[in-house]
Amino acid sequence: MAKPVTIPNTFATATTSIPLANLDTDFSTVATALNDASTYSNYALDSGTTDAYVVSLSGLSTTYQAGLAIQFQATTANTGPCTLNVNGQGAKNIIYPDGSTLSANAIVIGAIASVMYDGTSFQLLSVKNAAGGGGGGGSVSSVAMSVPAFLSVAGSPITTSGTLAVTYSGTPLPIANGGTGATTAAGIRTTIGAGDVNGPALSVDSEIALYSSTTGKVIKRATTTGILKGTSGVLSAATAGTDYVAPGGALGTPSSGDLSNCTNLPSGSITGLGSGVLTALQTAVGASGAFVPTGGTGATGTWNIDILGNAGTVTNGVYTSGSYANPSWITSLSAAKITGTLPIANGGTGQSDKTSAFDALAPSTTKGDMIVYTGTDNVRLPVGTDGQILVADSTTTEGVKWFTSSGAGTVTSVGISPPAFLTAGSPVTSSGNITLSYSGTAIPISSGGTGLTAVGTAGQVLRVNSGGTALEYGTPIGTGDVTGPASSVNAQIALFSGVTGKIIQAATTTGMVKASSGVIAAATAGTDYVAPGGALGTPSSGTLTNATGLPISTGVSGLGTNVATALAVNVGSAGAIVVNGGALGTPSSGTLTNATGLPVSTGISGLGTGVATALAVNTGSAGAVVLFNGALGTPSSGTLTNATGLPLSTGITGTLGTSNGGTGLTTIGTALQYLRVNAGASALEYATLTAGDVSGPASSTDNAIVRFDSTTGKLIQNSSATITDTGQATFVGYVQVTANTGAGTPGYLELQSNDSGTGTKILRIQPNSSATTTPQTYTFPTNYGSSGQFLKSDGSGGLSWDSAGGGDVVGPASATDNAFVRFDGTTGKLVQNSNYALLYDDGKAKFADEVYVQAIGASYGQLVLEQSGGAPGTLTIRPSTSQSGSLTFVMPTGYGSSNQVLTTNGSGTLSWSSVSGTGTVTSVDVSGGTTGLTTSGGPITGSGTITIAGTLAVANGGTGQTSFTNGQLLIGNTTGNTLTKATLTAGTGISITNGSGSITIAATGGGGFSPVTAAMIFG
Repeated sequence: MAKPVTIPNTFATATTSIPLANLDTDFSTVATALNDASTYSNYALDSGTTDAYVVSLSGLSTTYQAGLAIQFQATTANTGPCTLNVNGQGAKNIIYPDGSTLSANAIVIGAIASVMYDGTSFQLLSVKNAAGGGGGGGSVSSVAMSVPAFLSVAGSPITTSGTLAVTYSGTPLPIANGGTGATTAAGIRTTIGAGDVNGPALSVDSEIALYSSTTGKVIKRATTTGILKGTSGVLSAATAGTDYVAPGGALGTPSSGDLSNCTNLPSGSITGLGSGVLTALQTAVGASGAFVPTGGTGATGTWNIDILGNAGTVTNGVYTSGSYANPSWITSLSAAKITGTLPIANGGTGQSDKTSAFDALAPSTTKGDMIVYTGTDNVRLPVGTDGQILVADSTTTEGVKWFTSSGAGTVTSVGISPPAFLTAGSPVTSSGNITLSYSGTAIPISSGGTGLTAVGTAGQVLRVNSGGTALEYGTPIGTGDVTGPASSVNAQIALFSGVTGKIIQAATTTGMVKASSGVIAAATAGTDYVAPGGALGTPSSGTLTNATGLPISTGVSGLGTNVATALAVNVGSAGAIVVNGGALGTPSSGTLTNATGLPVSTGISGLGTGVATALAVNTGSAGAVVLFNGALGTPSSGTLTNATGLPLSTGITGTLGTSNGGTGLTTIGTALQYLRVNAGASALEYATLTAGDVSGPASSTDNAIVRFDSTTGKLIQNSSATITDTGQATFVGYVQVTANTGAGTPGYLELQSNDSGTGTKILRIQPNSSATTTPQTYTFPTNYGSSGQFLKSDGSGGLSWDSAGGGDVVGPASATDNAFVRFDGTTGKLVQNSNYALLYDDGKAKFADEVYVQAIGASYGQLVLEQSGGAPGTLTIRPSTSQSGSLTFVMPTGYGSSNQVLTTNGSGTLSWSSVSGTGTVTSVDVSGGTTGLTTSGGPITGSGTITIAGTLAVANGGTGQTSFTNGQLLIGNTTGNTLTKATLTAGTGISITNGSGSITIAATGGGGFSPVTAAMIFG
């Protein structure tokens, strides 16, 4: 049965009873369609264009749904990415299952493509080849491809699925195969040949011929004069001093040379000398700073000479006389004299053989580990698992990784993506050959072709076009009017022959050449250039590197007196210079700094008695010198200055005097004695405390209060505070009474009066227990004020007399009408204004910014709003008892519309919204309840239909009946409260005709009774 499936019967518009047989017919139609295999395939013929497939299917959903399967026969082959549009619902991309776009010819003409919609795109599941497009139903296990040399193929062989990409290999297409045998225009001219070069109108014999412009078809005369140089075959004038050395010019920096016959080279032109050597060479022998000839008499100076030996390091010393040569053991030093291994931390390996050394340095730890280079370091690549292979991966740190191969697999489809000048046959899906053929597109020059598809006419030559962008056939420019020699050598210079400009000859000049107005001639050594080994002349400047043979006596100028003579004497002979590490001979004087290896017993004179002996004794032994941080041994005497770390218990003997911070005493005094200076002020002593041990000041103020001086309790000092004989005290600045921390009471100032007969009157001034730690200073008025006045504060400690008011509460200077009155401070005697909080005569209150109802003795504060007119109803606004943090609700700006509700944005802002009644239904079911009806198909959790069946009873508004015949009526029956079907019975003289939906009652006796038709509509 073909789609669409049509239901024979519908019931929505039925006005009469419907036979149950009609339902059976409908269900049979549906069952037949479901059991018909042809209805499962959504198949159609493509009606679209290239890469835009279009199909039309009847009975299909009007919207795309994931899982929709479509099969269509293609009328065109795709050339690349393509789309499918089903029933005009919009074009969707056709992709491979891996998400990639289709390659060319993935769908060929006549193929039946099977696709399935994934919610975004159509995935290509399979392609059935069109007739003749490759048969067979087997599987290809491997497909490889071989191509000519001028092509290369990537992806071969394919063992699962893929595309063989054919590209140009870089090898030119041979002329025999329709190519040029070259890949560039210049190469093409060489391979195919063309005598199309035009020369100038005239030339000079032996003149150089040069190309004119970039066409390669015109040559011109050279006009350059002087020494020439070539740059990639282009001649230009050489620059003296840069490209060559002109006689008398700057030498630059020669890499080598022999200066045997040179004179007057300034000493400043010699490099590679040690620091100070040049200065010494320029200083006369015998003068300070000059070289000292061996055995000669030199001035006093400072020598920095490395001397080998076992005597340690001499940091200072004067070598005045003696003879010293290198110890003989230096020349016989061998590896046997060096023991131990050099650790890795010090540049060694810490090992004694090659294998161990490599193992110590290698980062590998496990059998099979590999060492790879990250671009910065050599690191360990852990061994992979059995069967893995090593593949390159530039995204990893090591650049390679272990990879698990999926095996050979099965090739399901193999196609070829060739260059534009070739076309490939249909993909192979089982077995077969893929044929490459010429497409008719020209092979480009970059692929070894000419870029042309047709040959020129007779006599034309292949040439580069005027824009230099392509090849073309054309009549030769000129006729090749330049005649060359019978033979030439590759890269030989071509020279014009004669003045016609039409004849060229091979240059035969050998050696250095120079040009004069473009004409080449042999260059003369010593005049035009400096030949290796030839005379330099007198260079104006230059740097000599690796130069040899420069005579000191005549070749170097600027040396100190006799320096040249000393330099000419063999090292080690009398009068020669002393080299680093060489024999000093017998200097008449000198100072050795940082010298090592000088024998103490014979090489140093002028040491004190026993010093040489001490220097020869091993450190740490008796009689040896004491090293820095070394053991002192047991010195017989000595003075320690700035010594630290000396242990008191074992390192010090004797009595520490007062001048060194001690007491000069060896015993402690008796109980309760104290340490004091003795009567002669020459030492400390212990003495027993007696009366009169407190020392007073040199002078004092009468009645001044005595104060201790320091914390000894033995010194007192004068003060500016006084107490009179009558007990009156005078202090300067202020009097501070501190708190009694032990009793926990504040400090206070107590003023007493002793009035006769009335007892003692006490006035105490003390801080409030809740006062801050900031000092409070009160400034009293300058007079007594008037009777009845009271002290008023200005808020900053200033007090003044005030007469305002008749009570003990002081109000502000001004107030706002209806403003709340607030206490100012905690005294209960000062009140202040409320600028923004108002209470009106009618009881209305106005507050600024917020009204805060604090919870005191309850779990929450609340705002209670009462109805007007004394009605009992109230509205209470309070927070939830489980609320944490503060919540602020922002009300809407208007009243909203009828039936709207307040909704929140989740951040406290409320707005009026209409209830849409929508939501997300997750499950729907229907119950018949007490109606007697039954349901099926529920619950529905996605989409579906719930079917209600059964008969609706009278109690639920139904009839309790399922079928009727013509003329039947429903008659009430109190038994069971039901309706009973009944038919009217005709009486005498009456006929009853039961029609479809009507009853006709007529008289049959002719008594003038008019027929009556009762129309009853059921349902």
